[in-house]
Amino acid sequence: MVGEGEVYFFPAGHILEYPEPARHLEFNPAYALQQLMDAIQRVAEAGAVSGESRHST
Repeated sequence: MVGEGEVYFFPAGHILEYPEPARHLEFNPAYALQQLMDAIQRVAEAGAVSGESRHST
């Protein structure tokens, strides 16, 4: 658990949970962040092309 004002490092693959509303500033290696954004883009485009939606209405 990380508290207010603390600095932290979590390796790739971590999942952050915020039990309360929070403000934070996170720095990521640019290359790793770009890989993530590229993967999200591919998944979004694949869903748009196939017409699939993971949200129920």
